[in-house]
Amino acid sequence: MTTDLTHARDLDIKDPLAPMRARFHLPEKLIYLDGNSLGPLPIATVARQKDMVARQWGEGLIRSWNDADWIDAPARIGRKIARLIGAKPHEVLVTDSVSVNIFKLLVASAQLSPKRPQILSEAGNFHTDLHIASGCLEKVMRRELPGLDTDFLNGNVRRATNWLGDNLQRYGGLRDPESTISHATNEIPNEEPLLNYLEKIFISLV
Repeated sequence: MTTDLTHARDLDIKDPLAPMRARFHLPEKLIYLDGNSLGPLPIATVARQKDMVARQWGEGLIRSWNDADWIDAPARIGRKIARLIGAKPHEVLVTDSVSVNIFKLLVASAQLSPKRPQILSEAGNFHTDLHIASGCLEKVMRRELPGLDTDFLNGNVRRATNWLGDNLQRYGGLRDPESTISHATNEIPNEEPLLNYLEKIFISLV
């Protein structure tokens, strides 16, 4: 396999995607690979954004929902993405940001299963996603604890902390003492072993 610089440059020249480089604003002599967090700025975006802000919004105002076809933007952009992911044109919509959509998805899922409001997530999950899950948990807490804002205004956080202690666990859940003892001893909990132990201790002290 050839690895010299001349060969690499020759491959760049023959690369059918090489002209795409000119479509993006990138500083000279910079190799930018961080496309997952913030991709490079497409040159056409600057003019499109200026037109959208100055003409469509600035001059068109509310009329641009129809005149500039803002109203159909989710479906219009979705049709373009559909080709990239192998979907049919009518099967994709673009709405809000990823974070907002995750929040709506989690809330909708919890509302569809009111008896199972728990949300499981890896501790090492992306921080934004964890904050979103926390926001969903707060929504559930406020639903189950009416008047929570009044508590906070009065400096009372006990109901909230008790609820969080029951519903927010990092490593597991809560078990009531009776079921835990039964699970560990295979017996129904009773006070006799403790009384026998105490009796033995007290007799030895006499």
